[in-house]
Amino acid sequence: MGAFDVSGGLTLWDLAEAWAERRGEEDFLVSLLDFERPEEIGRIGWARFVAQTGELRGRLAALGVAEGAVVALALPNSPPAENPWISRASSSNSGAAMPIAP
Repeated sequence: MGAFDVSGGLTLWDLAEAWAERRGEEDFLVSLLDFERPEEIGRIGWARFVAQTGELRGRLAALGVAEGAVVALALPNSPPAENPWISRASSSNSGAAMPIAP
């Protein structure tokens, strides 16, 4: 690994799992649920995020998303849109993800 390796050779998924183990219910993502009511803040902890993303990774694999597969997801800019992005990017079969604005 090069001088700029900040992951210690771990995959994105390995890093997410490690953070979930260490940080559990600490915030992964904080967002406004409704712009009309800014006092309503949504929070997703590391453990919940990793559990949901792991489930999605399994579903994608069950659908046949394998090495070299191209997957396009058009999702609104929202907190739930993070799970598919990370699940594809953290695939053990060299997945890649690129967010695009629909």
